[in-house]
Amino acid sequence: MNRKALIIGSPDGDGEKHLPGVEKDLVEYKSFLKSPLGGAWRENEIVILNDPGKAEVSSALTALKKADYSLVVFSGHGYVDGETKSTIVELKNGSLNSNTLRIGAPKHVLILDSCRVVIELAKLLAFDEALVKKMAPSLDPEQCRLYYDKRIEECASALVVLFACSEGETAADTSRGGRYSYSLISTAKNWLTSSSTNTASEYAILSIVGAHNKAYESVQQLSGNRQTPDIEKPRCDKYFPFAVIA
Repeated sequence: MNRKALIIGSPDGDGEKHLPGVEKDLVEYKSFLKSPLGGAWRENEIVILNDPGKAEVSSALTALKKADYSLVVFSGHGYVDGETKSTIVELKNGSLNSNTLRIGAPKHVLILDSCRVVIELAKLLAFDEALVKKMAPSLDPEQCRLYYDKRIEECASALVVLFACSEGETAADTSRGGRYSYSLISTAKNWLTSSSTNTASEYAILSIVGAHNKAYESVQQLSGNRQTPDIEKPRCDKYFPFAVIA
């Protein structure tokens, strides 16, 4: 299975608009993906772009087309174009239509942790990290990778897009990272700690849709119903994996 992950962070310099949580997101997503729980991705399968320009992003997206499965994450500023209704993300040298980030492998997931306030004319779950570290050795990296790949192979070619908020809303930035991204990863870790899966004889998969649904509840609660994650998914009964226990 040829996997490729592209994680894009756009913290917007050092001024008033700077988002310190973006740097946290870059670290947390990479750490999660490389963990057995996140699918035991290898170092050479993950590309991190911190504050990139359009050309750099375009080049990285082109490389994804050669993979069997690709995952793209964007963390930073964004908005909805009032005329086209497209979600626009901001890079250091200009804006980019997020539809561009839908390009990738035949099996592709896109996670957008950005605001979606409509601009006309184009204008946290608590988690015990010590408990995770204590349980992590019970996961077999090779087996986790094996079953992660197995689930991808079982899925049809499709596109899944996760939005941190709904159109017209803002996506919160916190010291833990983006509220949605933090909730999404914490959901997987909490799923691990509450699992009764016997890894000696069975495995378990938390799908990208299942993780989103759980993160949705957390984000709604933490935001006082001000931030509503959204999703675009195929009408099928089996979805790409987000986390695995094996």
